[in-house]
Amino acid sequence: MTDVLEHLSSRQALRALDKAEMIAKRRVVIVVPVGHVHNEAVDGNPYQLHKSVWSAEELRALGYEVRELYRVRRRWYGLKFGRTAFAVKNLVY
Repeated sequence: MTDVLEHLSSRQALRALDKAEMIAKRRVVIVVPVGHVHNEAVDGNPYQLHKSVWSAEELRALGYEVRELYRVRRRWYGLKFGRTAFAVKNLVY
């Protein structure tokens, strides 16, 4: 899941992760911004708002291996720099 979890409430995001882990055969890969990143509802789209904040520590506590990356995101109002967590959870059944 790339840039999805931050658009859900923490509770909804944890449920989505649980479902992804039940469906996945080998691993779950997620990418989320680290820390609070302000995101506006461009063109009135409320689904673009960020509703939860994630940290590498939280993802590790959920069993994910985490690498923090710095990346540039192109936004309608210009370039934005930020930290991103790339997290992988290998599933063992």
